[in-house]
Amino acid sequence: MKAQLLKFALLAVGVLGLFPARAGAVDYIIDPDHSRVEFRIRHLITKVTGHFQEFEGAFTYNAHDVTTSTFKAVINAISVTTNHPKR
Repeated sequence: MKAQLLKFALLAVGVLGLFPARAGAVDYIIDPDHSRVEFRIRHLITKVTGHFQEFEGAFTYNAHDVTTSTFKAVINAISVTTNHPKR
């Protein structure tokens, strides 16, 4: 689980369209209009991809002491969808 959270945090920093909020230890806020929280699971012989429609998060990066960097995300589990109405 920690490895998955770390992968998510790194993905958020590298890809998800984050915006800096101030200098020093830099704060970023996940931009939901340019971000996506997705997952893929195995179902029988295929894989099913889904995503969460409601989420928010923030990341603080301190280049001087990365051990004080933080990441927080809140995902509304009810907003899950696989684009398949019966699922």
